[in-house]
Amino acid sequence: MEEIQMGRKINQMAGIVADESKENLYKKYEQQFDYYLNIDAIRDNVMEIEKYYIPDNDVVKELKELTREPMDSLNVLVGYKGMGKTTDIKYVYQLSSGTVTLDKTRRTIFLPIFLKSFFGLNISNDIIIEDLIKRIASACSALEDNEPLLGEKFRSEDGQKEFLRLVKETNAKDLEDAFLITERTDAEKLSYMKEMSPFVYQVTKLKFLLNQEECKFNRLFIILDNVESVLKDEVKEYILQYLRFFSCLKNFSPFMLNGYKRLYINMLMVIQPETYKMIASDNALSSYNINKIITKKRTIDLAKYFEKKRNLLPTLVLRRDEKKWDEAYDIL
Repeated sequence: MEEIQMGRKINQMAGIVADESKENLYKKYEQQFDYYLNIDAIRDNVMEIEKYYIPDNDVVKELKELTREPMDSLNVLVGYKGMGKTTDIKYVYQLSSGTVTLDKTRRTIFLPIFLKSFFGLNISNDIIIEDLIKRIASACSALEDNEPLLGEKFRSEDGQKEFLRLVKETNAKDLEDAFLITERTDAEKLSYMKEMSPFVYQVTKLKFLLNQEECKFNRLFIILDNVESVLKDEVKEYILQYLRFFSCLKNFSPFMLNGYKRLYINMLMVIQPETYKMIASDNALSSYNINKIITKKRTIDLAKYFEKKRNLLPTLVLRRDEKKWDEAYDIL
C-alpha cells in the first residue's frame, strides 16, 4: 500500500481503457480513483490498517518472533521501496504513528522512528542528535504518564542519588564537571547534566525508569524506518547514531541488574537492499552484529487490496453511482 506501487498502477490505467485519454479517464472516475488509490487515510490509523492490510504471512511470523525472544538483538527487515514494509510493522506491532506505544500485553515499549520529516533535507549531526534526544524524552514521558510512581521515584531524594550513581558508573567521562564541585546539591547536578549533556541525561533516565520495580515493561523495541528519506551521504551517520543509542541502552551497570527482572533491548532497521549492502560493506556499521535478517519478497497483492476497499464502501455511497464504482474497480 505504499506510493511506488500505487504510482505504477496510476500510470497503467490509461493503457487499460484504450478509447479514453488519460486526462478524461481521471476526470470521469476522479472520486472513485481517489478512494481506491489514496493511502494517506490508513497510514497512521491501526483500525484502518487492519481493515485493508493484505498479510505477508512469512514476514508477519518473523516480526512477531522478535518480541518473544529472551535476548537483546539487532535485526533488519529488507525489501524494495513500495513493498509494504512499513505497513507490515504497523500491523504487527499495532503502531498508529511515530509516537511511543506501550504494549502491556507484550510488556513492550515500542519506540518507532519514521524519518519522513527529513526528506530531502541537509541535516547536520547536531540535528540528528537533537531529534534523537526528543524521541528518548518522549519515551521517558510516556513511562512516567503510564506509571506515576516512576516519576515520583525519579524525583525523590533516593531516586536522584541512585540516578547520579548510575551516571557515574556508565558515563562518568562525559559528566566530570558535574561531579567536580561537591557543594552542588543532587538537584543542581541533575539540572546541570540536563542542560550540558542532554543525550546522556535522557538515555540514563530511560535506563533508570526501565529498571525500576514499578516499571511493568521488560522490553524496549526501537524501530528505525525510512532512513532512505535522509540524503544519501547522511544515511550512514543517521544509522550510526541509532546504533550507538542501541548499544548505550545495553550498557547496564551491575547495580542495575537488581533481581527485579531482565530488560531486553531490541532494534529493528527497516531498509532497502542498497542500504543493507552499504551497512555490510562499511567498517563502522558492520561492526554491529546483526542477529536476524528478514527479507520481504512478496509485493502487495493490489487486486486483493482493491477488492477489500470495494467491499468496504458504504452502501449509501455505492448506491448513488454503483455503475461508476464498478467500472473504476474493473479498470484497476
